[in-house]
Amino acid sequence: MSHIVTGLESLDEILDGGLPKGALMQVFGEKAVGKSILISQLAYKNLENKENSLIIDTEQGFKNTIACYWHQRFSKRFGLEPIIQYPLVKRFAVKGRERRVNESEVKSAIEAALSSLKINYTKAQLEQASWSFLPEVELEYKVSDKPTIFVLEVPNLHDLLLLHGIRCDLLISESGRVEVRLLPGTSFNAIESSLGKIIKENKISFISYDSLSMPLKSTFVGTQDFPGRSAAIALILGQAQKLCAAQNVCIVSLNHVTIHPITGQNKPYGGQIVGYDFKFSLLLEKAHYSIVDDRTVVNHSFAKDANRVLRIHRHPSYPEYSKSIALKLGDEGFIQ
Repeated sequence: MSHIVTGLESLDEILDGGLPKGALMQVFGEKAVGKSILISQLAYKNLENKENSLIIDTEQGFKNTIACYWHQRFSKRFGLEPIIQYPLVKRFAVKGRERRVNESEVKSAIEAALSSLKINYTKAQLEQASWSFLPEVELEYKVSDKPTIFVLEVPNLHDLLLLHGIRCDLLISESGRVEVRLLPGTSFNAIESSLGKIIKENKISFISYDSLSMPLKSTFVGTQDFPGRSAAIALILGQAQKLCAAQNVCIVSLNHVTIHPITGQNKPYGGQIVGYDFKFSLLLEKAHYSIVDDRTVVNHSFAKDANRVLRIHRHPSYPEYSKSIALKLGDEGFIQ
Protein backbone atom coordinates (compact mmCIF):
# COMPACT_ATOMS: atom_id res chain seq x y z
CA MET A 1 0.00 0.00 0.00
CA SER A 2 1.34 3.45 -0.96
CA HIS A 3 0.79 6.55 1.16
CA ILE A 4 0.57 10.35 1.13
CA VAL A 5 2.82 11.94 3.74
CA THR A 6 0.89 14.30 6.06
CA GLY A 7 3.86 16.16 7.53
CA LEU A 8 2.62 15.28 11.03
CA GLU A 9 5.29 12.78 12.03
CA SER A 10 3.35 10.90 14.71
CA LEU A 11 0.32 10.52 12.43
CA ASP A 12 2.50 9.27 9.56
CA GLU A 13 4.09 6.76 11.93
CA ILE A 14 0.76 5.40 13.21
CA LEU A 15 -0.53 5.15 9.62
CA ASP A 16 2.63 3.27 8.54
CA GLY A 17 3.84 6.06 6.26
CA GLY A 18 0.96 8.47 5.84
CA LEU A 19 -2.58 8.58 4.45
CA PRO A 20 -3.29 5.22 2.80
CA LYS A 21 -4.05 5.12 -0.91
CA GLY A 22 -6.65 2.61 -2.03
CA ALA A 23 -8.58 2.65 1.27
CA LEU A 24 -11.30 4.84 2.75
CA MET A 25 -10.49 6.90 5.83
CA GLN A 26 -12.59 9.21 7.97
CA VAL A 27 -12.01 11.93 10.56
CA PHE A 28 -14.99 12.67 12.80
CA GLY A 29 -15.58 15.01 15.71
CA GLU A 30 -17.64 17.78 17.26
CA LYS A 31 -18.30 21.07 15.48
CA ALA A 32 -15.62 23.79 15.57
CA VAL A 33 -12.86 21.35 16.51
CA GLY A 34 -10.91 22.03 13.30
CA LYS A 35 -11.84 19.13 11.01
CA SER A 36 -12.11 21.29 7.88
CA ILE A 37 -8.82 23.04 8.67
CA LEU A 38 -7.07 19.69 9.11
CA ILE A 39 -8.43 18.21 5.87
CA SER A 40 -7.57 21.39 3.94
CA GLN A 41 -4.05 21.36 5.36
CA LEU A 42 -3.61 17.79 4.11
CA ALA A 43 -4.95 18.83 0.68
CA TYR A 44 -2.35 21.63 0.43
CA LYS A 45 0.42 19.36 1.70
CA ASN A 46 -0.42 16.84 -1.05
CA LEU A 47 0.43 19.44 -3.73
CA GLU A 48 4.10 18.98 -2.84
CA ASN A 49 3.86 15.60 -4.61
CA LYS A 50 3.25 17.32 -7.99
CA GLU A 51 -0.30 15.96 -7.83
CA ASN A 52 -3.58 17.79 -7.23
CA SER A 53 -6.28 17.63 -4.57
CA LEU A 54 -10.09 17.60 -4.71
CA ILE A 55 -12.39 18.75 -1.90
CA ILE A 56 -16.06 17.77 -2.26
CA ASP A 57 -17.58 20.61 -0.23
CA THR A 58 -21.10 19.60 0.79
CA GLU A 59 -21.23 22.27 3.52
CA GLN A 60 -20.21 25.11 1.17
CA GLY A 61 -17.76 26.46 3.71
CA PHE A 62 -14.44 26.38 1.87
CA LYS A 63 -14.89 29.56 -0.15
CA ASN A 64 -15.89 31.72 2.84
CA THR A 65 -13.60 30.22 5.49
CA ILE A 66 -10.63 28.21 4.27
CA ALA A 67 -10.02 30.26 1.12
CA CYS A 68 -10.30 33.55 3.04
CA TYR A 69 -8.33 32.73 6.18
CA TRP A 70 -6.09 29.75 5.40
CA HIS A 71 -5.12 29.84 1.72
CA GLN A 72 -2.22 32.27 2.15
CA ARG A 73 -1.10 30.61 5.39
CA PHE A 74 -0.96 27.12 3.91
CA SER A 75 0.62 28.42 0.68
CA LYS A 76 3.38 30.07 2.69
CA ARG A 77 3.83 27.06 4.98
CA PHE A 78 4.32 24.63 2.11
CA GLY A 79 6.08 27.05 -0.26
CA LEU A 80 3.39 26.83 -2.95
CA GLU A 81 1.42 29.12 -5.23
CA PRO A 82 -1.62 26.89 -5.80
CA ILE A 83 -4.73 27.64 -7.82
CA ILE A 84 -8.18 27.15 -6.31
CA GLN A 85 -10.69 26.10 -8.95
CA TYR A 86 -14.43 25.65 -8.43
CA PRO A 87 -15.81 23.24 -11.08
CA LEU A 88 -19.45 23.80 -12.05
CA VAL A 89 -21.99 20.99 -11.72
CA LYS A 90 -24.13 21.03 -14.85
CA ARG A 91 -27.31 18.98 -15.24
CA PHE A 92 -28.69 17.95 -18.59
CA ALA A 93 -30.95 15.50 -20.41
CA VAL A 94 -30.27 13.64 -23.64
CA LYS A 95 -32.74 13.97 -26.50
CA GLY A 96 -31.93 11.51 -29.26
CA ARG A 97 -28.30 10.61 -29.88
CA GLU A 98 -26.72 14.05 -29.99
CA ARG A 99 -29.17 16.68 -28.78
CA ARG A 100 -28.66 17.89 -25.23
CA VAL A 101 -31.31 19.69 -23.23
CA ASN A 102 -29.81 21.82 -20.47
CA GLU A 103 -31.25 22.81 -17.12
CA SER A 104 -32.38 26.28 -18.16
CA GLU A 105 -34.49 24.86 -21.01
CA VAL A 106 -36.23 22.39 -18.71
CA LYS A 107 -36.90 25.05 -16.08
CA SER A 108 -38.33 27.41 -18.71
CA ALA A 109 -40.71 24.70 -19.90
CA ILE A 110 -41.89 23.96 -16.35
CA GLU A 111 -42.27 27.68 -15.57
CA ALA A 112 -44.39 28.17 -18.69
CA ALA A 113 -46.66 25.25 -17.75
CA LEU A 114 -47.11 26.47 -14.18
CA SER A 115 -47.75 30.06 -15.28
CA SER A 116 -50.43 28.95 -17.73
CA LEU A 117 -52.17 27.20 -14.82
CA LYS A 118 -51.59 30.23 -12.55
CA ILE A 119 -49.79 28.08 -9.96
CA ASN A 120 -47.40 29.83 -7.60
CA TYR A 121 -44.03 28.21 -6.88
CA THR A 122 -40.71 28.95 -5.24
CA LYS A 123 -37.24 28.78 -6.76
CA ALA A 124 -36.46 25.69 -4.66
CA GLN A 125 -39.64 23.95 -5.86
CA LEU A 126 -38.79 24.71 -9.48
CA GLU A 127 -35.27 23.37 -9.07
CA GLN A 128 -36.46 20.19 -7.40
CA ALA A 129 -39.16 19.63 -10.03
CA SER A 130 -36.59 19.91 -12.83
CA TRP A 131 -34.33 17.20 -11.37
CA SER A 132 -36.61 14.39 -12.53
CA PHE A 133 -36.11 15.50 -16.13
CA LEU A 134 -32.32 15.99 -15.87
CA PRO A 135 -30.84 12.54 -15.22
CA GLU A 136 -27.32 13.37 -16.43
CA VAL A 137 -24.62 15.46 -14.80
CA GLU A 138 -21.17 16.66 -15.82
CA LEU A 139 -18.44 18.88 -14.41
CA GLU A 140 -17.14 21.99 -16.14
CA TYR A 141 -13.50 22.80 -15.29
CA LYS A 142 -10.13 23.67 -16.79
CA VAL A 143 -7.31 21.16 -16.81
CA SER A 144 -4.41 22.88 -15.04
CA ASP A 145 -0.67 22.27 -15.27
CA LYS A 146 -0.09 24.16 -12.00
CA PRO A 147 -0.69 22.92 -8.41
CA THR A 148 -4.47 23.06 -8.04
CA ILE A 149 -7.05 22.42 -5.39
CA PHE A 150 -10.41 21.66 -7.00
CA VAL A 151 -13.33 22.56 -4.73
CA LEU A 152 -16.57 20.94 -5.81
CA GLU A 153 -19.62 22.47 -4.08
CA VAL A 154 -22.31 19.78 -3.84
CA PRO A 155 -24.83 20.65 -1.09
CA ASN A 156 -27.60 18.23 -2.08
CA LEU A 157 -27.55 14.45 -1.96
CA HIS A 158 -29.08 13.93 -5.40
CA ASP A 159 -26.17 15.68 -7.16
CA LEU A 160 -23.66 13.86 -4.97
CA LEU A 161 -25.07 10.50 -6.05
CA LEU A 162 -25.10 11.53 -9.71
CA LEU A 163 -21.46 12.61 -9.58
CA HIS A 164 -20.59 9.10 -8.38
CA GLY A 165 -22.44 7.61 -11.36
CA ILE A 166 -25.59 6.70 -9.38
CA ARG A 167 -28.84 7.57 -11.16
CA CYS A 168 -31.69 7.51 -8.68
CA ASP A 169 -34.81 9.17 -7.36
CA LEU A 170 -35.33 10.25 -3.76
CA LEU A 171 -38.96 9.31 -3.07
CA ILE A 172 -41.21 10.09 -0.12
CA SER A 173 -43.65 7.34 0.80
CA GLU A 174 -47.20 7.92 2.06
CA SER A 175 -45.91 7.49 5.61
CA GLY A 176 -43.31 10.24 5.04
CA ARG A 177 -40.31 7.92 4.74
CA VAL A 178 -37.53 8.99 2.34
CA GLU A 179 -36.41 6.17 0.05
CA VAL A 180 -33.64 5.81 -2.54
CA ARG A 181 -34.85 4.28 -5.81
CA LEU A 182 -32.28 3.38 -8.48
CA LEU A 183 -33.09 4.31 -12.07
CA PRO A 184 -32.32 2.43 -15.31
CA GLY A 185 -28.95 3.42 -16.72
CA THR A 186 -26.95 3.16 -13.51
CA SER A 187 -23.85 1.20 -14.53
CA PHE A 188 -21.84 1.48 -11.29
CA ASN A 189 -18.78 2.24 -13.44
CA ALA A 190 -17.02 4.61 -11.06
CA ILE A 191 -14.15 5.30 -13.48
CA GLU A 192 -16.53 6.72 -16.09
CA SER A 193 -18.46 8.83 -13.58
CA SER A 194 -17.98 12.60 -13.45
CA LEU A 195 -15.73 12.19 -10.41
CA GLY A 196 -13.72 9.46 -12.09
CA LYS A 197 -13.08 11.67 -15.11
CA ILE A 198 -11.94 14.76 -13.19
CA ILE A 199 -9.60 12.62 -11.09
CA LYS A 200 -8.01 11.03 -14.15
CA GLU A 201 -7.70 14.20 -16.22
CA ASN A 202 -6.14 16.32 -13.44
CA LYS A 203 -3.73 13.93 -11.68
CA ILE A 204 -5.72 14.09 -8.45
CA SER A 205 -4.40 11.82 -5.72
CA PHE A 206 -6.11 13.24 -2.61
CA ILE A 207 -9.90 13.55 -2.28
CA SER A 208 -11.92 14.64 0.73
CA TYR A 209 -15.61 14.92 1.56
CA ASP A 210 -16.35 17.92 3.77
CA SER A 211 -18.53 16.44 4.99
CA LEU A 212 -20.26 13.13 4.32
CA SER A 213 -22.82 13.90 7.04
CA MET A 214 -24.38 17.16 5.86
CA PRO A 215 -26.31 16.04 2.74
CA LEU A 216 -27.51 12.96 4.62
CA LYS A 217 -28.78 14.93 7.62
CA SER A 218 -30.66 17.37 5.39
CA THR A 219 -32.36 14.52 3.49
CA PHE A 220 -32.99 11.78 6.07
CA VAL A 221 -34.46 13.60 9.06
CA GLY A 222 -36.13 10.85 11.11
CA THR A 223 -35.47 7.35 12.39
CA GLN A 224 -37.91 5.99 9.80
CA ASP A 225 -35.43 7.20 7.15
CA PHE A 226 -32.51 5.07 8.39
CA PRO A 227 -32.91 2.41 5.64
CA GLY A 228 -32.77 5.12 2.98
CA ARG A 229 -29.78 6.73 4.65
CA SER A 230 -27.95 3.41 4.78
CA ALA A 231 -28.67 2.81 1.09
CA ALA A 232 -27.33 6.26 0.11
CA ILE A 233 -24.17 5.84 2.18
CA ALA A 234 -23.54 2.37 0.77
CA LEU A 235 -23.94 3.62 -2.81
CA ILE A 236 -21.58 6.58 -2.33
CA LEU A 237 -18.90 4.70 -0.42
CA GLY A 238 -19.11 1.72 -2.76
CA GLN A 239 -18.28 3.96 -5.71
CA ALA A 240 -15.63 5.80 -3.68
CA GLN A 241 -13.89 2.53 -2.85
CA LYS A 242 -13.81 1.60 -6.55
CA LEU A 243 -12.16 4.95 -7.32
CA CYS A 244 -9.63 4.36 -4.55
CA ALA A 245 -8.63 0.97 -5.87
CA ALA A 246 -8.73 1.71 -9.61
CA GLN A 247 -6.95 5.08 -9.54
CA ASN A 248 -4.78 4.58 -6.44
CA VAL A 249 -6.05 7.69 -4.70
CA CYS A 250 -6.52 8.57 -1.04
CA ILE A 251 -10.06 9.44 0.07
CA VAL A 252 -10.59 11.03 3.49
CA SER A 253 -14.09 11.91 4.61
CA LEU A 254 -15.05 14.28 7.38
CA ASN A 255 -17.98 13.16 9.47
CA HIS A 256 -20.07 14.50 12.32
CA VAL A 257 -20.17 12.83 15.70
CA THR A 258 -22.98 11.13 17.56
CA ILE A 259 -23.24 9.34 20.90
CA HIS A 260 -23.45 5.58 21.28
CA PRO A 261 -26.76 4.94 23.11
CA ILE A 262 -25.28 2.23 25.36
CA THR A 263 -21.62 3.07 26.00
CA GLY A 264 -22.01 6.86 25.82
CA GLN A 265 -18.84 7.07 23.69
CA ASN A 266 -18.48 9.30 20.64
CA LYS A 267 -18.98 7.50 17.34
CA PRO A 268 -19.22 8.63 13.71
CA TYR A 269 -22.60 9.56 12.25
CA GLY A 270 -24.08 7.13 9.73
CA GLY A 271 -24.65 3.80 11.47
CA GLN A 272 -23.14 0.42 10.70
CA ILE A 273 -22.46 1.12 7.01
CA VAL A 274 -19.93 3.78 7.96
CA GLY A 275 -18.32 1.37 10.43
CA TYR A 276 -17.94 -1.30 7.77
CA ASP A 277 -16.61 0.82 4.90
CA PHE A 278 -14.00 3.00 6.62
CA LYS A 279 -10.96 0.86 7.40
CA PHE A 280 -9.25 3.81 9.07
CA SER A 281 -11.17 6.09 11.44
CA LEU A 282 -9.85 8.97 13.58
CA LEU A 283 -11.60 11.03 16.25
CA LEU A 284 -10.51 14.69 16.53
CA GLU A 285 -11.20 16.25 19.93
CA LYS A 286 -10.24 19.33 21.93
CA ALA A 287 -7.46 18.49 24.36
CA HIS A 288 -7.90 19.02 28.10
CA TYR A 289 -5.27 19.17 30.84
CA SER A 290 -5.71 15.43 31.46
CA ILE A 291 -3.94 14.69 28.18
CA VAL A 292 -0.56 15.02 29.93
CA ASP A 293 -1.41 11.83 31.87
CA ASP A 294 -2.93 10.02 28.90
CA ARG A 295 -0.83 6.92 28.25
CA THR A 296 -2.27 6.46 24.76
CA VAL A 297 -0.55 9.64 23.51
CA VAL A 298 2.41 8.57 21.36
CA ASN A 299 4.11 12.01 21.26
CA HIS A 300 3.84 12.54 25.01
CA SER A 301 6.51 15.26 25.13
CA PHE A 302 4.20 17.55 23.13
CA ALA A 303 1.12 16.91 25.29
CA LYS A 304 1.58 19.97 27.52
CA ASP A 305 1.42 22.29 24.48
CA ALA A 306 -1.49 20.56 22.74
CA ASN A 307 -5.00 21.95 22.31
CA ARG A 308 -6.26 19.07 20.15
CA VAL A 309 -5.95 15.28 20.25
CA LEU A 310 -6.41 12.84 17.38
CA ARG A 311 -7.46 9.37 18.54
CA ILE A 312 -7.39 6.08 16.67
CA HIS A 313 -11.01 4.92 16.47
CA ARG A 314 -10.40 2.17 13.93
CA HIS A 315 -7.13 0.82 12.52
CA PRO A 316 -6.20 -2.57 11.06
CA SER A 317 -3.33 -2.96 13.55
CA TYR A 318 -4.47 -1.26 16.78
CA PRO A 319 -7.36 -1.73 19.22
CA GLU A 320 -9.95 1.04 19.45
CA TYR A 321 -8.64 4.20 21.18
CA SER A 322 -5.33 2.51 22.01
CA LYS A 323 -3.21 5.31 20.47
CA SER A 324 -3.60 9.09 20.30
CA ILE A 325 -1.65 12.03 18.89
CA ALA A 326 -1.29 15.38 20.64
CA LEU A 327 -1.72 18.31 18.23
CA LYS A 328 -1.78 22.08 18.40
CA LEU A 329 -3.99 24.19 16.15
CA GLY A 330 -2.39 27.58 15.66
CA ASP A 331 -1.90 30.32 13.05
CA GLU A 332 -0.14 27.95 10.63
CA GLY A 333 -2.59 25.09 11.08
CA PHE A 334 -1.94 21.83 12.91
CA ILE A 335 1.53 21.07 14.27
CA GLN A 336 2.96 18.46 16.63
